[in-house]
Amino acid sequence: MIRALALTFLAVSLTTAPALATPKKPGAGVTKASAAAKAGAVAKSATTPARPKLDFRLVEAAYLGDLPRLDALLAQGAETEVLDAHGYTPLLWAAQQGHEAVVDALLAQGANVEARSRAGHSALLIAVAQRHSGIVRSLLREGADPLVRGAGRLSPYGYAKAHAQAEMVKLMDRAMAGERL
Repeated sequence: MIRALALTFLAVSLTTAPALATPKKPGAGVTKASAAAKAGAVAKSATTPARPKLDFRLVEAAYLGDLPRLDALLAQGAETEVLDAHGYTPLLWAAQQGHEAVVDALLAQGANVEARSRAGHSALLIAVAQRHSGIVRSLLREGADPLVRGAGRLSPYGYAKAHAQAEMVKLMDRAMAGERL
């Protein structure tokens, strides 16, 4: 049941944003240039793969922790920096859900370790808040900055200190001292 709700949430979040930009009246906002661009896009879509669907499936695989599916989608060219309607990348979802192997796979494919949600949350801040120490370690190894402030005005380091997360503080102290994690 929870998985079905999560998938529905992801599907709605990825599909609602474009629908909001649709003109209310038929033909409203349509210019010759936009009609030509739309016609060109329709012709182009017949010859190119459906990237948004591929990218949505990557977000879904990251959220669910489905590493074999994630690897297959990355091999097909799915974009690691795709944003859902809430501004979450696959890396942010994997960090939130605690899927360490998925985080590592996304980082190996060049996912931006400092990517932010629309609300300003980084994967490191999310992982610290969720107490996912293995993911925190992976993100720090890849260069995530524990001192960059998020939307709540606290950095991941500040959040860990404020919430008495000694293990997270120790990991970030070691990373800032240049120790190998």
